Amino acid sequence: MHRTTTRETWLKQTTCDVILVDDEVQPQHIAFFHGQQLLDVWDKPEASLIGRIYWARVTQVFPQHKLANIALPDGGAASLRMSSSKSMQVGQMVPVTITAEAYADKPAKAVYGAEIAGALTVLKLDGSGGIRASFKQSGTGAKQQNAENSDYAESLKAILPDTMDLVLRRRSAEQSLDAILSEVRQLIGLALEASEALETIPAEPSCIFSGVPVLHQAQIQSPHAKMLFGTSDVLWDRAIEQAELACSESVTTPSGIRLWFSQSRAVLAVDVDSAGSKFAPEDLMIEACAVLMQQLRLRQYAGVILLDLPRMSRAGRAAAYAWLSELAEHDPRHPDILGFGPAGLMELRIRHARTPLRDVSGLSAL
Repeated sequence: MHRTTTRETWLKQTTCDVILVDDEVQPQHIAFFHGQQLLDVWDKPEASLIGRIYWARVTQVFPQHKLANIALPDGGAASLRMSSSKSMQVGQMVPVTITAEAYADKPAKAVYGAEIAGALTVLKLDGSGGIRASFKQSGTGAKQQNAENSDYAESLKAILPDTMDLVLRRRSAEQSLDAILSEVRQLIGLALEASEALETIPAEPSCIFSGVPVLHQAQIQSPHAKMLFGTSDVLWDRAIEQAELACSESVTTPSGIRLWFSQSRAVLAVDVDSAGSKFAPEDLMIEACAVLMQQLRLRQYAGVILLDLPRMSRAGRAAAYAWLSELAEHDPRHPDILGFGPAGLMELRIRHARTPLRDVSGLSAL
């Protein structure tokens, strides 16, 4: 029987230590690894709209859904999530930031306003020097860092322009103040390019900011990773092999637990088959949940996710929720762990961003 991996080891495996880039000048593929384990793949990242800031024209408004359709430059289109404090009219020019690529029959998604996202923070370019956290503080130690704490806030306010706001993302709760300050300084430097273009409303849709440079994005997401360039590295073989396996309907963990993925238009259902492992539910939960979160990130699954874990005691269910919440803090997409629903299924939610791995075909060209 395979010896179960410790929580500490599983958490360590979420950290990227190598970033593999096929071309330093025009990267078409970027692979993120921990050791030999593929964590994530970016396909044609320079073509991605994610992170770009535009002046866009409102073409349709759906106030009951708090959504609008917008026209981007060069005939592009996106769906805009409207701010509750902003009313919009057809024909109006508004600043927007693209947050998700188009996929299936769904358009790209945008949020109102100009913002630049890092791994730990989000810098909003139309603000007043405010700082807030996008998560509830809990626990002890680093998690007690709080934007309202005078010393903590003063250090951030000292470098934050009066015309910008700062949002602390969930991952910042586990990071040092120095790491957060370093990222904020980088984002402010990038924001200077976009700030001037926000001062004048153009007559037609136009690009305000073309996004954080791709290699810079990779470094922000994995600041301690070593970056390697070229297509000859043996890790590319590992990337292709593991990417292909991640397009299958199931995956088997080191201890013989099998996770089955079933995608519909509405939800992703994941069934945990523990028969091959011979473990009790509470024992297999650690490995099953860790591999689940690895696969959700690698496969770029998003939306509502329902996880069917083997029946457990109340204490076991509480432990599963806590473990998934801890794993989620290490995922760049900041998944929401919603808890067990009335049917006994664990519910998760992840915002869509990049193209799902099953729809990425270019990696095999390497």
